[in-house]
Amino acid sequence: MKLPQYQELDEIESTFGLPYPASFRARLSEIVALSEEPQFREHFPKWSFMFTLAEVTGALTSDIDESYLPFAREVQSKWCDYYCFDRTDDADEPKVVVFAEDAVVADWESLDSFLLWVREQVAMSV
Repeated sequence: MKLPQYQELDEIESTFGLPYPASFRARLSEIVALSEEPQFREHFPKWSFMFTLAEVTGALTSDIDESYLPFAREVQSKWCDYYCFDRTDDADEPKVVVFAEDAVVADWESLDSFLLWVREQVAMSV
């Protein structure tokens, strides 16, 4: 997975008026590297990032509420789980939520707590 160009993220932000948290931009290379680890791919085999305007637009116009800013999806048999930043409040560090079908099905208080959970899931796959 190649890192997105920051202008791609800027375009998504300006189109929807929903900013990515600074922590996401600062840790993007770390997050992408984590997703490339074999244990990650084993635990999340259908995970993919959403770094283009077309991908985010598609999700926001058909599947998820526009107050959530998706950054990844995991394809399930009949729907997608969307990993999003909850932009319903103006927190500098928004919650990370999983939006599936028509509801939030999981959430973490911050990107840090989400990444901790991901690392724990990956460790259990070993």
